[in-house]
Amino acid sequence: MLQEASAEPSDDVAESPLTAVVR
Repeated sequence: MLQEASAEPSDDVAESPLTAVVR
């Protein structure tokens, strides 16, 4: 999951708000 966020953070953030916290 973290790897995908690195590839496309904008897309992940839109789908997973938690990603914003990780960033």
